[in-house]
Amino acid sequence: MISIIVPLFNQLPYTVACFDSLFAHTDPNRYEVVAIDNGSTDETPAYLETLPVEKTIITNRENRGVAQAWNQGLKTARRDYVCITNNDILFPPRWLANFEEAFRAYDGVKAWYPRAIRKNRSVWDHVKDDVSRRPLETFRFSITKPHDPVVNVEYPNEDNRGNLGYFQVYKRDLFEKVGVFDEQFEMFFREDVDFFMRLQGHGIERRQLRNVIMFHYESATVETIDRMDVEHRLQDNVARFYRKWGFV
Repeated sequence: MISIIVPLFNQLPYTVACFDSLFAHTDPNRYEVVAIDNGSTDETPAYLETLPVEKTIITNRENRGVAQAWNQGLKTARRDYVCITNNDILFPPRWLANFEEAFRAYDGVKAWYPRAIRKNRSVWDHVKDDVSRRPLETFRFSITKPHDPVVNVEYPNEDNRGNLGYFQVYKRDLFEKVGVFDEQFEMFFREDVDFFMRLQGHGIERRQLRNVIMFHYESATVETIDRMDVEHRLQDNVARFYRKWGFV
């Protein structure tokens, strides 16, 4: 069914929590894991070898960033659908079953993303089961500005930015039309919004699936990088993004 593509750079506790939630809520026969280790120096490489599911592990000597890592994963993925994600998220119950239902119900929609709650784990723990049992409901999203909000925010700390680059589910053939992630966006930031705008430019609709709600610790990998380096990369990628799309 689906290839789950996950870049990793250190922060093993987040990675363990991410995969534990995946194992707890997903039929192991329905997915493969493609893990891209971006030069981890902790116990991440040894842990990845122990994953008890179908897996491919790609090892980079240095941190190549998320765009390059996602693209490496796409070249390796073997399933008809791909989940593009990070290692600082938690999977809720029924997430894959609900996405499968959405793809069947909306055959022409090739790009989906879930709802998400950031940082406040207690809220997510309280609502995730109820949300996952709800009937299929969607929200259509179109980017006209880099930070268009999604309306109808229901819970505290629900992420309403509409560009959940840390968790996307696509039909794999979409990339044949749109191409892969733009690697000029180094390390992180704006590679996701750039891709969403390219989807829109090709007339490919994105929808939010309202009965899947992820948890996002947020910026787990960024916390391991020097703050000045983070700011420098953010500024550079914003400038690249604005030059590419002509925003003033």
